[in-house]
Amino acid sequence: MRFRLLAGGLLVAGLISACGSTTLPSPSQQPISTNMPSTNTPAPTESIVQVTVIYLDPDEEYVSSFEFASAKEPVIKGERLIMAGSDISLSFKVIDFVRGTQALEDIATFDPAYAGPPAGYEVGLVRAEIQHGNVLTEPVVLDGSLVSLLVLTNGEYLEVPTMQGLPCCIEPRFDTPVAKGDTTEVYFPILVARDDPNPLLVINRDQSKNKDARHFALQ
Repeated sequence: MRFRLLAGGLLVAGLISACGSTTLPSPSQQPISTNMPSTNTPAPTESIVQVTVIYLDPDEEYVSSFEFASAKEPVIKGERLIMAGSDISLSFKVIDFVRGTQALEDIATFDPAYAGPPAGYEVGLVRAEIQHGNVLTEPVVLDGSLVSLLVLTNGEYLEVPTMQGLPCCIEPRFDTPVAKGDTTEVYFPILVARDDPNPLLVINRDQSKNKDARHFALQ
């Protein structure tokens, strides 16, 4: 954004042009007008007007401000995002994420009988922090009733609560109620496409692809 200061004014002057050797007639030769202007007309005065003009350059920073927390510009890992409205008040940040072999090793301590993810997917473990915003008295729960938790992987939105092939017994889950004024660290498994290097975690209201969706980078 750039600011420029402009000054403008009204200048009044007479301009007489002479061409060749043409001679102006003498006053005695001018026709006499019967409609003489009033001698009481005030002379024009000069005034200066100062104007401020703001130019908005359509640069990358200006445009990207409208894409923050979108799939194109997700919230980076470790950065907290505050979400507030008439019926919701919370902040959320991704602390850590592991996938593949490392995730399976960690899962084995909670669910030794886990058979592994379905074909084409690998399991990941998300560690995140949810903080109640102190605006509403009701607990914040990411269970899909008011706030939904999804994964965007290979262009497809998948709801975490309905994912099949996840390990059990990992607590506290993503849908743990967070009371007013509390901060809770949650730990939960998700599925991501095996060939997707940059899956995103998504917090949303009601639908997966509406304008309120907030995307978080996991890598």
